Amino acid sequence: MGVWLDNNSGIVYVTGIALVIAGTAVLFATKTGGAVNNAIVGQIKGKPIQVLKIGKFTLQGQLLAFQPDKQTLGAGLIATEKWQGLQISVSMGVIAAGTTVQQVNGSVVLKSGNVNVGFNATDTLTNKTVNLGISLGFDDGPLKPLKVGVGAVVTDGRVTGGTVDATMKTSVGDFGLKGQASDKQYSGLATWAVHF
Repeated sequence: MGVWLDNNSGIVYVTGIALVIAGTAVLFATKTGGAVNNAIVGQIKGKPIQVLKIGKFTLQGQLLAFQPDKQTLGAGLIATEKWQGLQISVSMGVIAAGTTVQQVNGSVVLKSGNVNVGFNATDTLTNKTVNLGISLGFDDGPLKPLKVGVGAVVTDGRVTGGTVDATMKTSVGDFGLKGQASDKQYSGLATWAVHF
């Protein structure tokens, strides 16, 4: 049986995808949902599943939302390519309720050596809000434990809020700094977590 799976993995993938699509169609047609569905979906939601790999290029799919009783479905694709010392990942996702698109997500992550730089955007079409973000992180070296992120909220074409987030892990604990601003409200939080 293992030899059959190895030699015909394309057939196994096609059969598996056909079963998933057919099962999804039945759940949507019957508007079935509830606790059992939510428990199963919670285990796979947001987790990438490899669809294709050619050389150093990979294509993954992921489930972003699945509520057949509310006719909501969301899916995304992640494409990753590696060149010598650079890795780039591009992702795109869409969430729709019925025939109305509610949200579009996109991100680009560049990794070179020990540095990660990420750019992301989420457009919530139902309330005309766009969230933009930039992140910076280090995988190794003296700045390894440092991660910094900056975000902005744009509503109806004007900046209505923003966020700053920084974390640093050290031998004496994890330090964090968060700031948020929206309209006339401002907040900040500094944390220090000690591990026992």
